[in-house]
Amino acid sequence: MMNMNRSGPGPHMEPPANAMGRAVIIGLIAAIVFMSMRLYVYGYRIAADDVEFFFNYLSGPEAVEAHVRYLATYQGRVGQLLMARLNTFGAYLAGGIGGMSVILLLYLLQFWLFSIYVSKLVRADISVLLFILLVVLHPLAYEHMPPNSYPLQNTVPFIFIIVSRLVFFRLSDAADTLWPRLLSALAWMLFVLGMVFGEFSFVFGTALLLAEYVTRIVRASRSGDSFERIVRSLARAPRFHDDVWAVALVLVAYVGFGLAHPTQYGGHDVALDAPRLLETVARHILAGTVLPRIDVLYIPFPWTAYLQAAAVGAGAAVCIYYCSSGLEGIRAPALTGVLALVCAVYVTLPLAVTSKQQLWCVEWDLCGYLDTRVSYLWVIVFVVCCMALVLRAASGARLARIALCIVLGTAAAATHLHNWSVSRQMRQSHNVWKRASMLACDPAVQAADNDRLMQLVDPEGRIILHSWLPPVADMWRLFMRREAQGRNCPASLQGAGPSPTGTHGGK
Repeated sequence: MMNMNRSGPGPHMEPPANAMGRAVIIGLIAAIVFMSMRLYVYGYRIAADDVEFFFNYLSGPEAVEAHVRYLATYQGRVGQLLMARLNTFGAYLAGGIGGMSVILLLYLLQFWLFSIYVSKLVRADISVLLFILLVVLHPLAYEHMPPNSYPLQNTVPFIFIIVSRLVFFRLSDAADTLWPRLLSALAWMLFVLGMVFGEFSFVFGTALLLAEYVTRIVRASRSGDSFERIVRSLARAPRFHDDVWAVALVLVAYVGFGLAHPTQYGGHDVALDAPRLLETVARHILAGTVLPRIDVLYIPFPWTAYLQAAAVGAGAAVCIYYCSSGLEGIRAPALTGVLALVCAVYVTLPLAVTSKQQLWCVEWDLCGYLDTRVSYLWVIVFVVCCMALVLRAASGARLARIALCIVLGTAAAATHLHNWSVSRQMRQSHNVWKRASMLACDPAVQAADNDRLMQLVDPEGRIILHSWLPPVADMWRLFMRREAQGRNCPASLQGAGPSPTGTHGGK
C-alpha cells in the first residue's frame, strides 16, 4: 500500500455544489447503510454452536465456566478462555432487537475503523468510499460467519486491534514525552489483547503488520535507499521491537498452553494436498462475495424486493461517484492490490490447510467460515485498487468513473437481492424463538413431553443442538422459564430447568 503523498488522509468525498448537496449525500449513505443492514436482524441463534453457547448461558455461570474450560483444554487453545465467553455473551445479546442492533453497530464500527486504517496506510482519502463498498457488497451468510454466527468473535477483537494500530499511526510523529509513552503502552496492550482472543484475530493483526511493513519498505525504496539499508533501519526502530514482542508474547501464550494441553480436536489436522488446499483458499475467499451465490438471482422476487434492490444499487452508485475522487491519491494501485490479495490469502491459509475445511469445501461444497469475513476486508481493498487502475488507464476519466459506478451499483443491487432472499429464510428461524417466547406462559406447553413440546415450538426442527448434548427440548424449557420470569408469568412456570450434561469441542 504504497503512496508518497504526505498529506494526512481522512474521510473524504468529492463535494457536491453546495452544503445542501453534501447533506443529501450523507443522508443517502445513512439510508443505504440502514437498508442494507436491516436485513441482518433475523439470522441469529441458528448455527448449533451458537445455540449451545446460549444453552450454557441459560444453564447458569457454572455451565458457562465448565464449557469455557473444556473448549480451551480440549482444543489446546488459550484464546478460548476469552473467545468462548465472548461467544456466550454474543449468543445472549442476540436475543432481542436491542442486542441485535448493538451487534450490527459494532460490526459497522469495525468496517469504519478498517476503512480509516487503510486510508491512513495508503495516504489517500478513500475511507468513505471503502466503507460504502464494505457495506453494500457484503453478502448475508449465516454459515458460521459473523455477524449472524459468532456475532462478536471477530468484531470485538478486530476493533481492539485496529484501534491500537490507529493510535500508533497517530503517535508516529509525537514527541517522546510521558503522555505519548503511556498511550503507546496502552495501545500495545490492546493490540496483544485483541490478538490473543484467537487464531483469526492473530492472523488479522499480523496481516496488518505485514501490510504496514511492506508499505514502509516500498515507500522508503522510492527515496533511493537500498533494500538492505531500509530493512536495517526498520529493524532498529522501537515500534518494530514493540510489534515483535507483541507477536512473540501471543505465540508463547498459544504454544505454551498447547504444550500443557495437547489438542484432541480433529479440526486441527493438517492436509498438504496442494490442489485441495488452493481450491479451499480460493473458494473461502470467494464465499465472502456474492459471486458464489449469484444463482439466487434467478428466483422470482416480489416487486418490493426489486424496488429496494434498485434503490440500494442506485444510491450506492451515486455515493460511490461522489466519494471516489480520493482514488487518485493511491500512488501504486497495482502493488497495493497485490498486497491486499496476499493479505486475503494469508488470513485464509491457516484454516484452509486443515483436512476438515478441505473436506467441507471440496467434497461437501460448504465453503466459507470465520476466515471468509476476514479476507472479505482485503478483497474490497483490492476492488478499490482496481477502480484506481481503471481510472488511471482510461482516456476519459469521468466516463470511466460513471461506468465503474454503474457496475458497482449493479453489484450492490444483486447483493441486496441475495440478502433479501436469505433474510426471508432466516426470518422463519427467528419466528421459532418468537413462538417459544409467546408460549412461555402456557403451563400446558412446558408440561408437555419432548415430542409434543417440539411440535408446538419448532415443528420443522429449525433450531438444533449438537447430537452429544441433551435434547433441544431441554433448551426450550430453560428458555421459556427465563421468558416467564421476564413476563411475570405464574410462579410455577419460573422454576429452574435442567443443566446440560455435556460440552463439545466446537469448530
